[in-house]
Amino acid sequence: MASDTISIPEEHSIETQGIERVSSKARAHVRISDNFTIWFSANLVISTVALGAIAIPIFGLGFWDSVAAIMLFNILGSLPVAFFSTMGPKLGLRQMTITRFS
Repeated sequence: MASDTISIPEEHSIETQGIERVSSKARAHVRISDNFTIWFSANLVISTVALGAIAIPIFGLGFWDSVAAIMLFNILGSLPVAFFSTMGPKLGLRQMTITRFS
């Protein structure tokens, strides 16, 4: 029966808090390095690598030069996003909610 399978969302790591401010004790991931690894790994997908590999025939780069360009521009693209993502935990708000208050 459905009533026999009641589960608590916190046990399954489901976020139960809404868009209200998070207490200072519950805030996490306030360092840029925490957020950088998230955004860098999200940007390092096969489409990014394929797009960067086009530099070999178009710009005449070697293989390792092309790999260096892919890594460099992934790092440059991830740093601003990682920096702005640190504002959410510092202010106690969700990142999408910060734009309403600014």
